[in-house]
Amino acid sequence: MKSNIEKVYSKLPKTELAKVELEKVELGLVDDIVKENIRIIKIYDGAVSDYKDAADLLQRVASLYSKNLQKVNEAIKKAKELGVPDVEKKLNEAKSISEKYEKEAKEKAKKIFSL
Repeated sequence: MKSNIEKVYSKLPKTELAKVELEKVELGLVDDIVKENIRIIKIYDGAVSDYKDAADLLQRVASLYSKNLQKVNEAIKKAKELGVPDVEKKLNEAKSISEKYEKEAKEKAKKIFSL
């Protein structure tokens, strides 16, 4: 018959083995979590980059509308000088649209850059 001490010693290696196995599982979980965090960070960085690209594009659109407004204003002035109210009316409509989208593009770009 085994003494109590012998019984305890006979169980120690099994306990140690179980502890080592548990530590391996825990380390595996930690590795999985770290890898998932890295993957998520890459997705996040890509999204931020896409946002910045979108904001840059919106700024370019606003600039194009601004240049277009200069041309429209010149054309309106000439239409007034020539006395062609129908053309002037269409140009004023074009001006209104350009102003609206220039303003929206600037605001959206500003909002994106503030994120």
